[in-house]
Parts: sequence; structure tokens; C-alpha cells
Amino acid sequence: MPGLLGGAVFAFVTSFDEFIVTYFLASRQTTIPIQIFGSLSYQIEPSIAAMSGYTMLVTAALSAVLVIKGHFGDKNGVSHGH
Repeated sequence: MPGLLGGAVFAFVTSFDEFIVTYFLASRQTTIPIQIFGSLSYQIEPSIAAMSGYTMLVTAALSAVLVIKGHFGDKNGVSHGH
């Protein structure tokens, strides 16, 4: 289960980096990267900055949860991988 969740998060984050592929493949669909590109092309909106901040906040929170769970989640007190 942790591997599937990690893979899903990694795929979601990586999808933001693949704008060119998304731009060519998404014919009539509007995805988040295409929406951001369209908003930045015509006018700068505060919603783009808010979305960026929200994405960073969610990523930082999920990372913190995974680190804390990995650090304090071991019942025997033995840390694995350190």
C-alpha cells in the first residue's frame, strides 16, 4: 500500500513537469497544467499563485506526515534504514 500511494503521488507531481506532452495530447480536455499555461499567457491572476502555494503546502504536509510516520511508526523502537 505505501508503494502504491508513493507511486500515485510521484505520478501526480511528475504530470506537472510534462506540460509539452499534456499540451499535445489533451485535445479538448482542460488539465491543470494547460489551465495554468492559459492563464499565464493572457493575464496574470492571483489564483495561479494561490494554486502554486496550495500545491507546495500539500506536498510539504504529505512529506512531513510520511517522515513522521516513518520515524515514529516503528513499534519496536528500531529505526530501519538509518
